[in-house]
Amino acid sequence: MESHDSSANDPLAAAIAEHAGPLLKGLMGHGGIARKEKYSFFERVFSYFEITRPFLLTMAPPITGAGAILANGRMPHLLLVILGSAAACIATAGIHTFNDWWDRKRDLDAWPDRPIPTTRVHPALALAYSLILMAISVAVVWFAFNPLSTTILCIALALGIAYTMFLRDVVGYLSLPFIIALFPLGGWAAFSPQTLFTSPIPWVLAVTAIIWQAAHIMVHSPSHPIRTKDGKLTTEKKAFFFYPTPARAAWMGFLFTLVMFVVSVVLFFLVDLGLFYLIIALPMGVVALLSTVALVKDPTNKARSMGAFNIASMNLIFVFGAIIIDVFFRKSLQDYIVGGSNLLGALGRFFLYHLQGTSLLLYVAGAIVSVVVTFFAVLSLSKLLLKTIRN
Repeated sequence: MESHDSSANDPLAAAIAEHAGPLLKGLMGHGGIARKEKYSFFERVFSYFEITRPFLLTMAPPITGAGAILANGRMPHLLLVILGSAAACIATAGIHTFNDWWDRKRDLDAWPDRPIPTTRVHPALALAYSLILMAISVAVVWFAFNPLSTTILCIALALGIAYTMFLRDVVGYLSLPFIIALFPLGGWAAFSPQTLFTSPIPWVLAVTAIIWQAAHIMVHSPSHPIRTKDGKLTTEKKAFFFYPTPARAAWMGFLFTLVMFVVSVVLFFLVDLGLFYLIIALPMGVVALLSTVALVKDPTNKARSMGAFNIASMNLIFVFGAIIIDVFFRKSLQDYIVGGSNLLGALGRFFLYHLQGTSLLLYVAGAIVSVVVTFFAVLSLSKLLLKTIRN
């Protein structure tokens, strides 16, 4: 296998490499801590966080939440928001960890700084960790929501495992988008299961997710090892039953990103959205397009591929996050303001009631003592953490 990467002679690539650093690489799932003889306790613990690809986890709540908030018509109860977001993140973390476990031998060459190839995480523990995370996500959805949303999550997890084990190699990268489409469908089913198959909106969101993921994975394809086959360069994995050249993969990423931009505009007219959505979503779509144009100009540039991949990730967060923010500000903010006012009023009445016959000085003194104790507790824990890191 030959290495083809023009990053070394490219100022843009050099800037990305300089500013990204190992932390960002680790958070994106590319490996953040290089191989060495001994790792600290903190580095090993952090590796269990790193192996879940934390930055990519941030995409799960908006893509699921957009379906949920549109199904509910307004922002759901805060507890349900927290449980749903946690379940989406934990399920995604489980699949990412399973992917790293399955690819542990391949990653010795492709991503040697990932937690398993660097021996920071034992393969058996990684597998157990992934299965536990997936089980927790299913349990949360089952108890917090309904059987239909739980079924959709189980299908998504099963297909995610199948993708890692054989769909990616047999079919190609473009088998992944159909799995990601289940996220907004699951979010919708959590709050309006009876309308999942009668309303067009969840399926419009699903199509949007398919197009986005197609762009996301194709711009990422050239960052993987490039093979030389029959005298021409090809990507390591198939796109859809065929191996594209890096140039063709980059062009496919650009075209899918362009379609994603058009679809994000169409969403404004198909769904009840306001100007907040356009102001947030469209500028990021333009940035994503520009990043894919840069990749098309130099498709074997690994840094440009990873840069386009990172920006595509942000594009999803901005588009689906814009849906949530728009609905919140236009339909739910007043409810939260009224609720907050009522809570403050209740706290005020409670405070005034208990002040009767009690010295205000006593309350102030108690508050000062509480703040001082909390400050020293945090300070002590911080010193202990710093000492652990240094050792």
